[in-house]
Amino acid sequence: MLAYLPAQAGQERKAIPGHHLIGRSAGMTGPIAARMKPATEAMTAYFNAVNDAGGVNGRKIRLINLDDGLDPKRRSRIPRS
Repeated sequence: MLAYLPAQAGQERKAIPGHHLIGRSAGMTGPIAARMKPATEAMTAYFNAVNDAGGVNGRKIRLINLDDGLDPKRRSRIPRS
């Protein structure tokens, strides 16, 4: 479910020094939105706890969420590196 993605679809982004970027594509709107909210909140809480404890090897984690609405057409536009 997790994959490294640029911060915004269609734009090239370079890694932020001192951060690990983790991207995720999920249906945060549409038919599965109610199920995705708890998962998103849990991931955010976990990454915040890791960051509060000093991060991973001293680097903070930044979670990027891409809402694909569970639509394959929107999901296919996710940039691949």
